[in-house]
Amino acid sequence: MSVTFNGLRLRDIREANGWSRHDLADHLEVSEQTVWQYEVGEIVPRFQILVQLTTLFGVSVKYFQEKNLIAQRFDERHVAYRANLRSSAKKSRNELAFLNRASDLLDSLTTNVSFPNENIKQLQKATVQLRRDAEVTIDQIADMARVKLGINNKNSNLMESIENAGVFVIERNLHEDIDAYSSWSQDDVPFIVLENGKFSGTRRNFDLAHELGHLLMHRDWNFSMEAPKEYRKAEQEANDFAAAMLMPADLLESLIKTVVVRPTIPDQYLPIKVKLNVSLAAIGVRATRLGILNGTQERYFFASMARKKYRKREPEENKIPYVRPGRIRAIVEAQVNANPDFLNKLLSKKGIKQEYFEESLGIETSFINKFVADTAGRIVPLRRNSKNYFDSRKKL
Repeated sequence: MSVTFNGLRLRDIREANGWSRHDLADHLEVSEQTVWQYEVGEIVPRFQILVQLTTLFGVSVKYFQEKNLIAQRFDERHVAYRANLRSSAKKSRNELAFLNRASDLLDSLTTNVSFPNENIKQLQKATVQLRRDAEVTIDQIADMARVKLGINNKNSNLMESIENAGVFVIERNLHEDIDAYSSWSQDDVPFIVLENGKFSGTRRNFDLAHELGHLLMHRDWNFSMEAPKEYRKAEQEANDFAAAMLMPADLLESLIKTVVVRPTIPDQYLPIKVKLNVSLAAIGVRATRLGILNGTQERYFFASMARKKYRKREPEENKIPYVRPGRIRAIVEAQVNANPDFLNKLLSKKGIKQEYFEESLGIETSFINKFVADTAGRIVPLRRNSKNYFDSRKKL
C-alpha cells in the first residue's frame, strides 16, 4: 500500500528546527541527496524512515500526509533580526519557518478566545503619526509608549504590559550570540522571540524594550542585507528607544542626583540598577547621552567597569527578576479549563505531538502536564490581569 507523503512539509519542519539536509541525513543514516528527494517528492520514505521522522520532529504520520503547507505569514525583509541572523541565509530561513509554525499553531490555540483592551496596533499607528513630525524625539515616543502600556517606574511589569497589549512573546534557543528578534505577521499580529538561555533579568528587559521599539517604529523597514544603512539606523533607534523606555530622562536624572556622589564609580549606581531593573552599562550609556556624564566621566566609568570585570558579570544580577512570557500559557489554561479535551483535539487535528506544541510556543512540559479540567464548551475570555503566569527564574 502506497503512503501519501508531502515532502515540502518535511522541508518546512526541518528548517523550523534549525536542521540542514546534512543534519537530517546523518540522523536518518541516509544520503543528503535522499533527503532532498524526500522533500521534492521524487521518492517516498520507507515506513521505518517515516517513523524516525515522527520521533525526531514530534509529529504523527498524519502531519506529513497533509496536502496544505503551513501558511507563509512573514516577509523576511521585515523581520528585525540581529546581525548574526541577518548575515546567515540558513539561520534566517530557519527562523522564518519557526515564526510561520508558531503563528499557525496560535491560530488554532486562540479559537474562540477574546482579547480585551489590546492596544499595540493603535500604539504602532500613533508612533507612525508622531514620526512624521521631524521634531518629535525617540524619547517622546518611548514616553508615550510607557504611558499607553502602563509600565511602572520599576519596569517590573514590562513583560506583562507588552503581552497584554497584544504581542506574542515566545522563548526559544537561538544559539550563539543572538538575544532576540521581532516581526509583524501579514495577519497584523506582532511577535517577539527571545533567547531562553541567558538568564539575565537586565538583558531580558533591554531586549524586550529593544524589540518593542522595532515593532512600533520599523514595521515596514527593510532589514535585509541589501539595506545596511537602514538596518544600522533601525538598530540604533531601537537601542535609543529601549534606553528611553526603561530609563526616562527625568526619573534617571533625579535618581542619580539622589544616590550618586562620585559619578565615575559604577557601584554607586547599583541602587538605580536594582530599582529600574537595568544594567550598569545601560545606565552609563544613557547618562552620557543625556549629558549627565561628560566624555571624561564616561571614559572613567567604563574603564572602571572593565577593571572590575563587570562587562562579563555585573553585581546584583541576582536581585533582578528574570521574567518569562505568560500570555500563551494563560491562553492554554483558559482553553483547557473551558474544554478538558481541547489540547488533545488540537494535537490530533494538527497531526502533532506534545513536544512539537511545547517547542513551537516556548512552553515547558511541566506546565502542559499539570492540567485538570472541569468545565466544557463556552467562549473563553482571557483575563487581562494574568500575573500568575509571569514568573521569574534566577540563574542557579
